[in-house]
Amino acid sequence: MMIEMTEPDDDAAEVLAETVIDFILEYGSPKEIRVSNVIVESSLKQICDVCKIKLRRVNR
Repeated sequence: MMIEMTEPDDDAAEVLAETVIDFILEYGSPKEIRVSNVIVESSLKQICDVCKIKLRRVNR
């Protein structure tokens, strides 16, 4: 997976969503995505709902 640095004026949630979508298009949908951050969780919720991916928030 490629690491991408964001610029100060970039929307980090948009960059995250694009990265996840690119991953899904290349490798297929995972069964589950685990996140530890509420902001990341909210950024991915719609993608996971549409793609039927279980989104789970974990402590670590």
